Amino acid sequence: MKKTALFVFLSLLFMVSACSNDDITPQERFEKYVNHWNNQEFSQMYDMLTSQAAETYPTEDFVDRYQTIYNDLTISDLNITFEDLSEDQMETAMEKGTAQFPFTVEMESSAGPITFDYKATLIREEVSSSEETEENWFVKWDPGFIFPEIKDGGEIALEISEPKRGEILDRNRMPLAINDNVQEVGVVPEDLGENPEETIQKIADLAGMSTEEIDGVLNQDWVQPNMFVPLTKLPPSEEAAINQLSELDGVTFSDATGRVYPLGEAAAHLTGYVSQVTAEDLEELDQDTYDADDMMGQRGLESLFEERLKGEEGATITAVSEDGEETVIAEKEAENGGTSSQPLMLTCRKLYMRPMMVIPEQRQPSIQKQAKHWP
Repeated sequence: MKKTALFVFLSLLFMVSACSNDDITPQERFEKYVNHWNNQEFSQMYDMLTSQAAETYPTEDFVDRYQTIYNDLTISDLNITFEDLSEDQMETAMEKGTAQFPFTVEMESSAGPITFDYKATLIREEVSSSEETEENWFVKWDPGFIFPEIKDGGEIALEISEPKRGEILDRNRMPLAINDNVQEVGVVPEDLGENPEETIQKIADLAGMSTEEIDGVLNQDWVQPNMFVPLTKLPPSEEAAINQLSELDGVTFSDATGRVYPLGEAAAHLTGYVSQVTAEDLEELDQDTYDADDMMGQRGLESLFEERLKGEEGATITAVSEDGEETVIAEKEAENGGTSSQPLMLTCRKLYMRPMMVIPEQRQPSIQKQAKHWP
């Protein structure tokens, strides 16, 4: 009798244990996976991949890639949703050891909102530990979970399009600050001649720069001796300086668009100027709006109306297949500066009545340099 009772007890214990394992459903596991995904917990997601997926895609092809792509594309407001399995679907999944979940991904990016549908397959696998072997459900992952366009391989590319800075006109529509054709002045370091320091000093004098500024540009990590390195931009009105620069060793030019102030020094105190954002500027600026390559208004109207004049960058996110075929995933056009895409117009009536002599004499050299240096 005691042996019979013991046998019944052990049988019940085995059945309870079996039921406990059966209670782990593919729906619960995928819900857990989706929760990790919504929170961008990529390492925890990786731990839930099938053994074959984990072997095919090592950590750097999963965790690192997710982090890099999501950071570069400024992914936010991530939301993954899926529909529950029906009772029949659940019964079939538990019997066959595989389940499928169509899901929808929604997110915001630097190129605007992105939405796509995809399908996840979960497979029941045995997991061995030091004490016992258990069964659980794992995600059969491929790169299509990131974006369907790269399911079979490929890369994600991000292209940023710069807006045109808003122009400033006076009440008679006379230009004070406009975007016009300029000459971008640059050098090829290995061609600066026998005395590079002397050549750099001459360039600095003619281009309205300091030798420290030029050295800072030439000492950047990406600069190579045989590369064209842009230094500054000069408007057509600086023809004399451009001609003299063209005679120096290593100096070359390229056509570009830049900020031009037709009234030059006469209105420099009013218009101000633009310059490239510095590391010190970035400490105080919104880094979602500015980066190290941006131009920013300094002083005068350029600074006062910076928010209206700057415009907003555009962006295009593209999937590039292994054979070079490109598919646009999301695109946002650049918004040019100004008011409703129109120039900033002033109502000042006595603009031309302000003589240069109202500026203290000790400030005139810096004003002249600002009017000459067209970043």
